[in-house]
Amino acid sequence: MQEWNGSVAFITGGGRGIGLGIARALGKRGARLALADLDEAALSRSSEELSAVTEAETVQLDVRDRAAFAAAADLVESKLGPVDLLFNNAEIAPKVPVREWNYEKWDVALGVNLNGVINGLQTFLPRMIERGGGGYVVNTASM
Repeated sequence: MQEWNGSVAFITGGGRGIGLGIARALGKRGARLALADLDEAALSRSSEELSAVTEAETVQLDVRDRAAFAAAADLVESKLGPVDLLFNNAEIAPKVPVREWNYEKWDVALGVNLNGVINGLQTFLPRMIERGGGGYVVNTASM
């Protein structure tokens, strides 16, 4: 089993659900964690839990915001070191029947579920490639 000691993982949607589960598993294996989420309260709870296991940083992030994504990457890498594990896990689904969806709901869902993944890739892949040390990317999808 890979221990991931010394690795730095950046996990979007890391405040709860699958993202928090990924963080828990990686933390037990020695990875330092960067959790990104819109929900500050969830981030706070997650940070409190995970800080007892490993080094953990949190950043409030709307994955649709390219500049904020880059700023979050800079902040995390200045505190934890280079990210070599990227988990594009943030997702959103309007909690209404599809007949009630409109262009605004579609724009938000696609902005998070598609563009958020693209923003993660465009933010971290060039950094991973430039360092020459490799890395891993996992894109989570649901629905």
